Amino acid sequence: MAIMKKRKTPDNHKRKIAGWITFWNENFKPVIFISLVITLVILADEKDLRSSEKRRIILVADDERSPVLARQIQLLRSDSAGLTERDIIVETMTDSKAEKPFTFILVGDDGKEHFRSYLLQTPNEILNLIDELIRRKPVIKRET
Repeated sequence: MAIMKKRKTPDNHKRKIAGWITFWNENFKPVIFISLVITLVILADEKDLRSSEKRRIILVADDERSPVLARQIQLLRSDSAGLTERDIIVETMTDSKAEKPFTFILVGDDGKEHFRSYLLQTPNEILNLIDELIRRKPVIKRET
């Protein structure tokens, strides 16, 4: 029966391995960590978009004191029961660099834009659009 001897790794080889481990720790771990964080942030954002199963109305105005924006909000408040019944969230944004002074956007529960208009929308028009979305009829309509 042969006796097996444990082969010793030369010190030179150990130094090379230690050098590679140090190189890995200094150069690749931060990159992998940053990539992992970015991936998690992206996935969290996508999950938020998908988990929001509510339709949204996004009102964009060039100024927060816009009379058109104020009037659209007033119109939406006049039939808030209809919006609540259909699980609608209303968001307002201001963008001083917007192409138009006012934009009305309807986003479906799938996260896609289904309607855009640069004009005021009456509650009746809005509810009809939403009811069409609920019936799954594709509505892509742009008014200028």
